[in-house]
Amino acid sequence: MNEDIHENRHSSACIKCAEIDHRRTENPDPLLAFLQRYEAELAAFDSTTGTEQMTDQDWDRIAQETWSHTQDAILERLPRATTPAGALMALDHVLRSEDLFAERDECASQQMLWLLIKAARDYIASTEPHDIH
Repeated sequence: MNEDIHENRHSSACIKCAEIDHRRTENPDPLLAFLQRYEAELAAFDSTTGTEQMTDQDWDRIAQETWSHTQDAILERLPRATTPAGALMALDHVLRSEDLFAERDECASQQMLWLLIKAARDYIASTEPHDIH
C-alpha cells in the first residue's frame, strides 16, 4: 500500500512536470512574447498614415486594437521573464523609456537609476550567448 501512495505521488508529480514543460514549450518566456508583440503593435500604431482626418475616437480605437490591448494584458497577467532574452528585452524597454528617463541628464537620481539598470542589463548580456538579442 505504501508503494501505491508513493507511485501515485510520483505519477502526480510527473504529470505536473509534463504540464509545466508543455507550457514552456508553448511559450518559453511570456514576458518576451508580450513585449515583442507590444513593441511591434506600438511601431505599427506610430507609423499609421492618413491621420489628418482621424478623430480622438479613431485614435483611441486603433490604440485599443493594438498596443493598448497588449499593455493591458501585461498589467493584468503580470508575466515573468523566464529567459535571459526576456529579461534583456524588459530592461531595454525600461532604458528606452522617455517617460522615465527623458530628463536624466539634468537629474542625478534619474541618471543613477538608468546607470544601475543598464549595468544589470549589460551583465546579463555579457553572460549569455550573443544570439539572444
